[in-house]
Amino acid sequence: MISKRCCSSSWFAHILIIIGGLDLGLIGLGGLFGSNNWNVINFIFKSMPVVENILYLLIGLAVVWAIFGCNHKCSKCCDCSSCRVPDSK
Repeated sequence: MISKRCCSSSWFAHILIIIGGLDLGLIGLGGLFGSNNWNVINFIFKSMPVVENILYLLIGLAVVWAIFGCNHKCSKCCDCSSCRVPDSK
Protein backbone atom coordinates (compact mmCIF):
# COMPACT_ATOMS: atom_id res chain seq x y z
CA MET A 1 0.00 0.00 0.00
CA ILE A 2 1.09 3.53 -0.62
CA SER A 3 2.56 5.51 2.26
CA LYS A 4 0.77 8.56 3.62
CA ARG A 5 3.93 10.54 2.94
CA CYS A 6 3.89 10.01 -0.83
CA CYS A 7 3.46 12.86 -3.23
CA SER A 8 0.05 13.67 -4.68
CA SER A 9 1.11 12.36 -8.10
CA SER A 10 1.73 8.91 -6.63
CA TRP A 11 -1.57 8.97 -4.75
CA PHE A 12 -3.46 9.96 -7.90
CA ALA A 13 -1.68 7.26 -9.92
CA HIS A 14 -2.57 4.57 -7.37
CA ILE A 15 -6.23 5.62 -7.32
CA LEU A 16 -6.39 5.49 -11.13
CA ILE A 17 -4.70 2.08 -11.20
CA ILE A 18 -7.26 0.73 -8.72
CA ILE A 19 -10.13 2.12 -10.81
CA GLY A 20 -8.66 0.68 -14.01
CA GLY A 21 -7.94 -2.69 -12.43
CA LEU A 22 -11.44 -3.04 -11.05
CA ASP A 23 -12.92 -2.03 -14.39
CA LEU A 24 -10.82 -4.57 -16.30
CA GLY A 25 -11.66 -7.25 -13.75
CA LEU A 26 -15.36 -6.61 -14.20
CA ILE A 27 -14.98 -6.67 -17.99
CA GLY A 28 -13.29 -10.07 -17.68
CA LEU A 29 -16.00 -11.41 -15.37
CA GLY A 30 -18.68 -10.14 -17.72
CA GLY A 31 -16.97 -11.92 -20.61
CA LEU A 32 -16.74 -15.18 -18.67
CA PHE A 33 -20.40 -15.10 -17.67
CA GLY A 34 -21.59 -14.06 -21.13
CA SER A 35 -22.95 -10.73 -19.96
CA ASN A 36 -23.30 -7.84 -22.36
CA ASN A 37 -21.16 -5.15 -20.73
CA TRP A 38 -19.73 -4.87 -17.23
CA ASN A 39 -17.47 -1.94 -18.18
CA VAL A 40 -18.21 0.46 -15.31
CA ILE A 41 -16.30 3.37 -16.81
CA ASN A 42 -18.30 3.04 -20.04
CA PHE A 43 -21.52 2.74 -18.04
CA ILE A 44 -20.82 5.95 -16.10
CA PHE A 45 -19.53 8.04 -19.03
CA LYS A 46 -21.58 6.51 -21.87
CA SER A 47 -22.86 9.87 -23.10
CA MET A 48 -19.39 11.44 -22.85
CA PRO A 49 -16.95 9.32 -24.90
CA VAL A 50 -14.26 12.03 -24.81
CA VAL A 51 -14.25 11.99 -20.99
CA GLU A 52 -14.18 8.19 -21.04
CA ASN A 53 -11.18 8.15 -23.38
CA ILE A 54 -9.36 10.77 -21.30
CA LEU A 55 -9.89 8.62 -18.20
CA TYR A 56 -8.49 5.56 -20.01
CA LEU A 57 -5.48 7.66 -21.07
CA LEU A 58 -4.94 8.84 -17.48
CA ILE A 59 -5.10 5.23 -16.25
CA GLY A 60 -2.44 4.27 -18.79
CA LEU A 61 -0.24 7.17 -17.74
CA ALA A 62 -0.73 6.18 -14.09
CA VAL A 63 0.61 2.72 -14.87
CA VAL A 64 3.68 4.25 -16.51
CA TRP A 65 4.09 6.47 -13.41
CA ALA A 66 3.84 3.41 -11.16
CA ILE A 67 6.52 1.62 -13.18
CA PHE A 68 9.01 4.50 -13.26
CA GLY A 69 7.86 6.59 -10.26
CA CYS A 70 9.38 9.82 -9.02
CA ASN A 71 12.86 8.35 -8.72
CA HIS A 72 13.51 10.54 -5.66
CA LYS A 73 12.88 13.73 -7.60
CA CYS A 74 10.34 15.01 -5.09
CA SER A 75 11.06 15.43 -1.40
CA LYS A 76 7.90 13.64 -0.20
CA CYS A 77 8.76 10.41 -1.99
CA CYS A 78 12.00 9.88 -0.12
CA ASP A 79 10.03 7.89 2.47
CA CYS A 80 7.56 6.34 0.04
CA SER A 81 8.16 2.62 -0.45
CA SER A 82 6.27 2.49 -3.75
CA CYS A 83 8.37 5.30 -5.28
CA ARG A 84 11.70 4.43 -3.73
CA VAL A 85 14.50 3.47 -6.04
CA PRO A 86 16.51 0.54 -4.65
CA ASP A 87 19.98 1.40 -3.41
CA SER A 88 22.68 0.40 -5.88
CA LYS A 89 25.18 -1.13 -3.45
